[in-house]
Amino acid sequence: MGKQANLILPIQGMTCANCVSTVERNIKKLKGVQSVSVNLSSERAAIAYGDSEVSLDQIVKNIQRAGYDVAVAEGEFILEESPDSLDSNRITKRLLDVIGIRDVRFNLASSKVIVSYIPTLVSQLEIRAQLKKLGFDALILGDNAVDQEELLRKKEIKKQKRLLIIGLIFTIPLFTLSMGRDFGLISSAIGEQIWFDWLLFALATPVQFYVGAQYYVGAYKSLRNGSANMDVLIAMGSSVAYFYSFAILLNLIPGHVYLETSAVIITLIRLGKYLEAKAKGKTGDAIRKLLNLQPEKARVKRGRKFEEINAEEVTVGDVLQVRPGDKIPVDGIVIKGKSQVDESMITGESQPVAKSIGDDVIGSTQNRNGLLEIEATRVGKETTLSQIVKLVESAQGSKAPIQGLADKISAIFVPIVLLIATFTFLYWNFLASPPAANADMNAFTRALINTVSVLVIACPCAMGLATPTAVMVGTGKSANSGILFRTAQALELAQKIDTVVLDKTGTITRGHPEVANIRVIEHSYAEERIIELIASLESGSEHPLGEAIVAHAGNRGVRFLEPTKFSATPGKGVIGEVDGETVMAGNIKLMEEQKIHIPDSISQVLILSQENAETPILAAINQKIVAVFMIADQVKAESPNAVKSLKQSDRSVIMLTGDNERTAEAIARKCDIDEVIAEVLPGEKAQKIKKLQQQGAKVAMVGDGVNDAPALAQSDLGMALGTGSDIAVASAPVTLLGGELSSVMKAFKLSKMTLKTIRQNLFWAFIYNIILIPVAVMGLLNPMLAAGAMAFSSVFVVSNSLRLAKRKVT
Repeated sequence: MGKQANLILPIQGMTCANCVSTVERNIKKLKGVQSVSVNLSSERAAIAYGDSEVSLDQIVKNIQRAGYDVAVAEGEFILEESPDSLDSNRITKRLLDVIGIRDVRFNLASSKVIVSYIPTLVSQLEIRAQLKKLGFDALILGDNAVDQEELLRKKEIKKQKRLLIIGLIFTIPLFTLSMGRDFGLISSAIGEQIWFDWLLFALATPVQFYVGAQYYVGAYKSLRNGSANMDVLIAMGSSVAYFYSFAILLNLIPGHVYLETSAVIITLIRLGKYLEAKAKGKTGDAIRKLLNLQPEKARVKRGRKFEEINAEEVTVGDVLQVRPGDKIPVDGIVIKGKSQVDESMITGESQPVAKSIGDDVIGSTQNRNGLLEIEATRVGKETTLSQIVKLVESAQGSKAPIQGLADKISAIFVPIVLLIATFTFLYWNFLASPPAANADMNAFTRALINTVSVLVIACPCAMGLATPTAVMVGTGKSANSGILFRTAQALELAQKIDTVVLDKTGTITRGHPEVANIRVIEHSYAEERIIELIASLESGSEHPLGEAIVAHAGNRGVRFLEPTKFSATPGKGVIGEVDGETVMAGNIKLMEEQKIHIPDSISQVLILSQENAETPILAAINQKIVAVFMIADQVKAESPNAVKSLKQSDRSVIMLTGDNERTAEAIARKCDIDEVIAEVLPGEKAQKIKKLQQQGAKVAMVGDGVNDAPALAQSDLGMALGTGSDIAVASAPVTLLGGELSSVMKAFKLSKMTLKTIRQNLFWAFIYNIILIPVAVMGLLNPMLAAGAMAFSSVFVVSNSLRLAKRKVT
């Protein structure tokens, strides 16, 4: 009989108590499940079951069948020892036996293991311990291991440099001797000696089979898989020249050796690969820049003292001290102190943000001037920065639709080139008459040389690099500006948008009520005294409008008095006594109920407040209305300019809100928005978006990422405005971390710049082949020049993509 097992599973998708009962019911259906307790607040399910009767897989499947899911995290590890395929199979089998590990994937080329796991059941440290038991030391990517990835990149560049230097050591003297003989700089008495050709052969052979070994291995693997790639063309092109010359050396055929041709081809291509590797390394600079933001140390409370530990050792719940000028080690919440925090490295916004008790802080941002104590809420892979990096890496690994054309052409490109090369050889060997300048060259030799030129010039490297390098740089640059494109498809689609639909609350406006104005009616009371009494009364209220008055008083430095009496009437207001005065704050209904005289002048004030999208709160002291507090969800200072720039880009701007039409129109006037769709229920927003799409519009919906989720999903491009901490729940293809509307236009500009770069890359990659392949077929391109041109095309494409990183976006 099996033992009782206990699990805690993180559940995704629950929103209400009905969800809780549904999850519990579906888990309880399984035979062997003894008890289930699902907590909506923590979104976790505690399950007790008999492990011989039911498995974790069955539990997860039942949760999924109910329409929910179990949250799965992903850990990446680099093994210090390189595993082979047998090792990978053994490691995979053993790791999958560990409860909580759902999937194991290997990248043998980079010795990387990617493990999908349930974070409440197993940790990355435990996974690393399992790998150690299997004989493999592993580095966890994301913290200290980031440096290891950088070392691997540098190792590849070093390898390319070493092979290039070796190639140059042999190729330069080979080329000098060969050209010296051809141009008569070396006497015929030496140049015509058999040992001279064998010397050239000795110099060419290390280049062919050591410096060029990678191309033979790559060609073999490609052909074994039933395809043909760049390595096939390089291996064939250089081998034709090399083995043709070798046959001449063995006196099997007459002719002139072309050993310098094969060596120069390989060395020039190796030069291109070295420059390409250096340039490609820079395309990942954006991610490295983000990762380098992470502080290495943290001051954590241990007992009554703060001790310095490695930041990766911080756990959720730890209390940390952050001194002025220090970086905040992890995501957390302020529990003591006040300060200004520079969040520009995450959100792209230059202005520091005020932080006090209860405010969230983002890991890796910089504390400016105050001493803070924070409680860690997210650590390791769960921090905002780690999630941003993961999203950027995911976007960089995805394909933009525009790449489809290049992929289709590349798939058939090499076979077509081989046919063209065959035609070239047959034409020059059997049909063409030798030009006068090459009368001493036999037809077979000329055919081989021209065929080599075709094979070398046509390598499709540039076509393959055109899109991904630009996408890497574009998404990285966007992330550094606080704009996250989750896929390359979203990056491409953004520049096609012609209609921008804006949610009102939290998008155009600040998302919380503030005191916009105070109209004093009874001048026997000073404004400061009115604020003092009303704010003191409202300090006992939890209503958002009351909180707005309290916050306004706090900003003005008004003192707060203790109310001696307090009562709240839901939907009307509050009444009490403060400093011996009878004080009331609320709407007209409260005043009428309390038989307070309402002056005629109030009516005009109320009408004006509605026109300005403000909510009036009437303030009465000792049975007299003394003032009206105008409270509004204020338009963000940058919203009007953001809307203006969108309209200037020939995009339609529409406000979509659930607010009443008069309020919506008032906000629209402030921002010069021409079209307003108001009084729309949350569930109806998606239908309004769909209607616009049916009219032919390409729609971007801009909202908060949670309440507007259906509309964001329905739109062609959902753009979620939010702070860094919102990234965990934002489901839109684009997340604007700074929460500013101006980022929308910036996202469109970044998309346009990236797509322009991709088109430039594809144009040059295609035009280079379209022009130079016919030139090679006509016998007008030397193989060595072909190799140089091919290498240059790849370096050009990568370098052009890197130019994108230096361009400014305003």
